Amino acid sequence: MAIRTVVNIHAVDGKGHKSVFSYESLADIPSAGNVSSLVASWKNMTRLGYSHVTVTYKTDDVAVPADDIGARLGDTATLECWKGEEFGGTYTFKLAAIKEALLNSDGSLLYQNAAFTDWAEWFDDGSGLFGLQGPFTLSDGEQLAENGAAPTLPSGYTTKGGKTKARRY
Repeated sequence: MAIRTVVNIHAVDGKGHKSVFSYESLADIPSAGNVSSLVASWKNMTRLGYSHVTVTYKTDDVAVPADDIGARLGDTATLECWKGEEFGGTYTFKLAAIKEALLNSDGSLLYQNAAFTDWAEWFDDGSGLFGLQGPFTLSDGEQLAENGAAPTLPSGYTTKGGKTKARRY
């Protein structure tokens, strides 16, 4: 297996629109100085700014095929979770190509299924139903909260072919 490094520059234009530019190294893992120099060279050529730079190390360059030939990135599920009133209420995960077994007949999510609660647990603040603090944050250091008066379990709906299916949870 080859080791690949991807440097992502999270760019921002003059109107606040964001985009990501990715550059891959096929050789070895570049030093921090090389990454900084790449970003500086990029900045010297463009009028864009950037919010941050991420470096991703990949150890497998073979694409893993979808489990289902009918899987489509455009078929999305929206999983809404409570992150606390102080953080604006709910957080929405957009998940592509949800398995049919995780949907009700009307297209709504079986949101109390362990697959969804297991996913949400990775972003949990450690209070409430899940009880374990997850190692990941949603954004700006926020995590999901489950101890408020608002919904404590995930809820959501799906969108297939541009049509929204069953909103209520």
